[in-house]
Amino acid sequence: MIRDLSLAGDAARLVEDVDVSGYGNIAGMSSLEYSNVYTVGSNGLDAGFEVTSFSGYMRVFRGESSGQWAWVSTEYEPTLALKAIDKAVELANLCSNLPQEKIASGVYRVLLSPMIAGNLMERVAFAASAGSVVLGFSFLQGRRREEVIASDKLTLKEVPLEPSLPGYRSLDDEGVATRNKSVIEKGVFKGFLHNTKTARLMGEESTGNAGWILPRIFNLEIEGGSLREEELLEALGDGVYATNNWYTRFQNYLEGTFSTVTRDALIVVRGGRPRACARRARLTGRLPELIASIEDLSRERWPIQWWEVDIPFIIPHILVSKLGLTMEGSIT
Repeated sequence: MIRDLSLAGDAARLVEDVDVSGYGNIAGMSSLEYSNVYTVGSNGLDAGFEVTSFSGYMRVFRGESSGQWAWVSTEYEPTLALKAIDKAVELANLCSNLPQEKIASGVYRVLLSPMIAGNLMERVAFAASAGSVVLGFSFLQGRRREEVIASDKLTLKEVPLEPSLPGYRSLDDEGVATRNKSVIEKGVFKGFLHNTKTARLMGEESTGNAGWILPRIFNLEIEGGSLREEELLEALGDGVYATNNWYTRFQNYLEGTFSTVTRDALIVVRGGRPRACARRARLTGRLPELIASIEDLSRERWPIQWWEVDIPFIIPHILVSKLGLTMEGSIT
């Protein structure tokens, strides 16, 4: 937890603690939060707990190239921010030293950084909420427990009891005890996330995910894979390493059809080595196909949260065998 609560009003202290002066052109934000949460119910529930959070993101510029990374924790740990800045510097420097290349639109092998993977896998988790099913926004509608829906490399968990993430809760908003649980385990769907009302509608039991109205997700994590980060580009072979994104939109929620715009370093890889950087592109696909095409994941995982990854997430790099890429020359 954040021990010195005075830090919550002085997030600017981060600049002094990590000394960003040597990084050149850099922008971003950090946030320190402390709050007391109380839940009072008609069933006699009267419970409260403290919530603390340290999160942020940093974007580093090198000429026309840039890199960005984020972090999140329940502890005030300046080293987390420093690691994020170092990763952003690494990506910005890499692209500034490579030629710019326009690549053709098509289907590519893609390595997704935790920034993009967190954004897209958060959408997969939302689809597992019974509220999304009731409202008609889930590509998992009609799926049954124990059905294979993804690559056996994928284990996605909802982890409200993870103490390092600020979504930590021992009780949901209905006073039901929370528990860590798999949403997808080695590619197998383990069931929807419920409050008491959606559970009754579907003939199931609450999973301890009640929000004010609909089921909510507190924290997420994906288990790591077999690759070290330094092995990722070699495993990618010929393809694209996409490091950041924004403006994810769905053309069809029930099919999981989406598009998202890449941001910052977009690295063209050939023969397992970075050869060029491309301008922004649009990644397109369907979430069912995306999770089915996962080939491997990195051993190392990153704690991520920022405006495109709303739920605190511990997540690795994810290598997928096919994802659509459309060059967007008009995007700046």
